[in-house]
Amino acid sequence: MLFVCLFFMLFACGTTKEYKVVKPAFYYWQTRMSFYNDEEKILDSLSVKKMYVRFFDVSYNEVQAAIPIAPLEHDLEYFNRPIYDDSLKKYLPHTAFEIVPTVFIVNGVFEKLNEQQSKELALKIYTKIKAKMKDIKPENVFVKELQMDCDWTATTKERYFLFLKTLKQIAFDKSKLKISATIRLHQYKNFAKTGVPPTDKGMLMFYNLTDLRKPTAKNSILDISEMKKYLIDETYPLPLDAALPLFSWSVLFRGEECLQVFDELAYLREGKLAFMKEIAANRYEAQTDTVYQNFYFREGDIIKVEEVSNAILLEAAELLKTQKYSQDTLTISLFHFDRAIVSHYTVPVLKDVFKKLD
Repeated sequence: MLFVCLFFMLFACGTTKEYKVVKPAFYYWQTRMSFYNDEEKILDSLSVKKMYVRFFDVSYNEVQAAIPIAPLEHDLEYFNRPIYDDSLKKYLPHTAFEIVPTVFIVNGVFEKLNEQQSKELALKIYTKIKAKMKDIKPENVFVKELQMDCDWTATTKERYFLFLKTLKQIAFDKSKLKISATIRLHQYKNFAKTGVPPTDKGMLMFYNLTDLRKPTAKNSILDISEMKKYLIDETYPLPLDAALPLFSWSVLFRGEECLQVFDELAYLREGKLAFMKEIAANRYEAQTDTVYQNFYFREGDIIKVEEVSNAILLEAAELLKTQKYSQDTLTISLFHFDRAIVSHYTVPVLKDVFKKLD
């Protein structure tokens, strides 16, 4: 009898889930919104009708204070064009697609702003987002939520949370929009200390735990053994969605020093960079001094390629399922939608990721 009870307890702990529906989504983190036909087919095959679109970043300089940078070009004009339906042999408008305007704010911004400036930034960001949305046809795209992405710290928490509280009030009063905030795993695990954002919901970023600048880091993007250390056995005080990574990168080391992070060097993996030699799994060494992609490589420099395999991605989805959620619908968003990145994963694998959480 004792064995049966213990088995039941262990089984229950491993399958914690309160939500009823999983909604698939992607992040879109490029500066121009456009898709090729095969990319549209991927979205359709995965039943993705929601996308978190980076509208712009916010940085700080001493002359202009908090300023928007790297804006999304051409706004969302892509969604205003019709699509051609082969089965009907005619052009049709895009079916309604949910967009979550997302803004990345450099944490240092809130080290510079005072309370009043933090409140003013909330209105400026809301106004800029609305301006970018004004030409979008509502039958094609709808917006119910705005998301803020900032890795706040103890020194910026007070002003960042004041900013979020102000933005939440403005967005609701003017447009009945909800506000969400990204939450890193250390903020999730230690929420009693780091605080809970004053928003309607959160987005748990289920990746980037270890320091990519350390050459001994196993995989700074997604390391399952590290992830397990940050799981909790209680319900987070906010309704939570979650994000999983699809991206990869190449980290350049000279001795123990991290010098540069590149988007994955495709030619490196294909063996087309003659000056680099593979010395171990996902590790390459420069054989001679050379300049590549405007960077000076020295003989002996090491590149470590980090990526997320299918197996690790599926295992991470299983871990997410063990956490407790307080809402009926759980959005799982993959970061991020890019032709080169998505091509590394087949549609069946990505479908399995979403199914793992059903």
